[in-house]
Amino acid sequence: MGRALKYNNVSKGDTDMEETLLTPQQKEILKYKALINYYKKHPNAPLLVLGSQYIWIAGTPEEYKAIGAGRKNYSDSTFTYIVELLPSDDPNRGWDNFALIFITSRDNVCKKIIKGKKIVPEYVVKGTPSRVIAEHEEDVFEWECPESIRSPKES
Repeated sequence: MGRALKYNNVSKGDTDMEETLLTPQQKEILKYKALINYYKKHPNAPLLVLGSQYIWIAGTPEEYKAIGAGRKNYSDSTFTYIVELLPSDDPNRGWDNFALIFITSRDNVCKKIIKGKKIVPEYVVKGTPSRVIAEHEEDVFEWECPESIRSPKES
């Protein structure tokens, strides 16, 4: 935690400040409160359009559990956890989703288990210039993930 100036009664637009210790989360919340106060005072100002926010973290399964309910997606290299801030049936949602999207390397939250090797035949990557990838060996693996972050189809 670092030292910071904290606004008292930010939600009421009060600008009296005192020095206090704030967590990183509290510091970020103050920024959003200040933005809300700005738009309350300047309702005709051009809008800052917020879309989904991508947050890269090296999270542990415990940290993801603390985030709350969300949708999980996996690839061979990433784990993505999506928390929708506006429900899909909210009439104010608009065409885009407003979500926090937490992304990390999959090996931060799961254990990669090597099951063997496979031969990948030679292939051409088209481009300028094209490249030939020679025949080579690759690991065959599976992911072992804690129950707290498994997708429903894995449980």
